[in-house]
Amino acid sequence: MAKLSINNTDIITESGGDVTYTSGAFASGITFPAGHVIQTITDYNTGNLASTSGTNASFGLTSGSAAITITSGNYVLVTMAVNVYTGGNYGGYVWMCRGVGPGNSSSDMARSTFKTHTDNMCYVSGMSGAEPHWYNTSGGHSYGHFTYQFLDTQLSRHTTPTQPRYSLALGGHPTGASITCGANWSYPCTWTLQEIQA
Repeated sequence: MAKLSINNTDIITESGGDVTYTSGAFASGITFPAGHVIQTITDYNTGNLASTSGTNASFGLTSGSAAITITSGNYVLVTMAVNVYTGGNYGGYVWMCRGVGPGNSSSDMARSTFKTHTDNMCYVSGMSGAEPHWYNTSGGHSYGHFTYQFLDTQLSRHTTPTQPRYSLALGGHPTGASITCGANWSYPCTWTLQEIQA
């Protein structure tokens, strides 16, 4: 058995080839290998958001203010889970957005603009546009569950880059515009934010 001790405190021990870190905390200034998860938080929004516009995207159900605080220069792996519903012959679009809305504005934006916007986290270079949607062609309500996961490497686009926020975006389908997230009664809009070492 081998061990590393500092001031008579065993820090690392080895026994039979197994190495164990036994006590103490890592200093706040430590740098982990790139890609290492530094912290994970889950934040819930239990509000409601709906869209009946066939041309615009609306933004809301954001992750909380200062829900996560990261070290400048690191990234955030964002996972959003949300339950949406529509009525018969209605539908709409469901996106994940960087900021409280594109450009950190919660004002509505034309869907034709947002589908290729830098802050539309469903859009990546090479796509003609990101328009993930849910549509019901029969009578009655139709419920869908969306889970998105994207790595945010553009933290400078946030109002406070070390405390990034994210939002749900909804837009009605042009041939039957109605889509709703009832996060206060169906399923909370769930944000899981993980700081990733750059």
